[in-house]
Amino acid sequence: MESFCTHLQSQEVSLVRSKWDIREILQKNAVTVMFVVLCIIGLICSGQTVSYVMYELFGRLSRNAFIVLALIIPIVAGMGINFAITIGAMAAQIAALWVIEWGISGLPGFLVAMLMTMPIAAFFGFLIGKLMNKMKGQEMIGGLILGYFANGLYQLLFLFIFVKGSGSGDQGFYRCCKYHRPFYRPWF
Repeated sequence: MESFCTHLQSQEVSLVRSKWDIREILQKNAVTVMFVVLCIIGLICSGQTVSYVMYELFGRLSRNAFIVLALIIPIVAGMGINFAITIGAMAAQIAALWVIEWGISGLPGFLVAMLMTMPIAAFFGFLIGKLMNKMKGQEMIGGLILGYFANGLYQLLFLFIFVKGSGSGDQGFYRCCKYHRPFYRPWF
C-alpha cells in the first residue's frame, strides 16, 4: 500500500513539473515565442511608442477586416482563391474608397460601403462568369491573369486618374500616400 501511495505521489509531482516546465513550453510554442521576440526587437529598433504601434495595428486590422469579409462569401460558396476572387475584393475597396471620399464614417459608412459593394461585385462577377464560361478547363490560369489585369487597371484608376481638382495625374498617388516629393529624382 505504501509503495502504491509513493507511486501516485511521484506521478503527481511529475505531472506538476511537466505542466509548468519552461523548456517544454518553449519547445511546443517556439514559433509563437520567436514571433513575439521579433516583434519586441522590431518595436525597440523602430523607436516608436507602444501606443502608436497598437493604434496603427488596430487601424490596419479594421481596414482590412472589411476586405476579408468580402472574401469569405465566395470561398464559402465554393469559389477557388485563384478564380478572380481579387476582383471581388477590389469591388469592396472601390466602395470603401467612395465612402471615405464622401466623408461617411462609423456604422453608417460601413453599411453604405457594404450596400455599394454588392451591386459592384455582382456586376464584376457577371462579367467574370461570362469570361470563365468561354475558357472551360483553363479557369485557374484565366482567373490569375484576370486578377493581375484587374489589379493593374485598379491601380491605374485609383492611384493616378481619379484625383480631386485639375492637375497632373500623379497628384492622386501623392495625395493618397501623403508624399511631398517623388521617390526618385531623374539624373538629367
